Amino acid sequence: YNYELDFYIEAREAMPKISFIEAIDGKYEYVRTDFLKKKMTFRCGDSTIELDYLSAIKAHELNKSGEKVDLSLLIKGLAN
Repeated sequence: YNYELDFYIEAREAMPKISFIEAIDGKYEYVRTDFLKKKMTFRCGDSTIELDYLSAIKAHELNKSGEKVDLSLLIKGLAN
């Protein structure tokens, strides 16, 4: 039995489905997910950021309510 495969399937299903984040400094497109670290990577031009999945969800929720996100606060964990 492949327990590792089950872990990856469960981890993938738990990750949010976010294709982009609208930030103050531009639109960050989804690049990849690191399931073991529970991190999502986004890119805008030459800038690349890595957010934990809770911060990515927070940013996505703010975007859905019409707000652009200050990613520097999310990266530092200071966003409300």
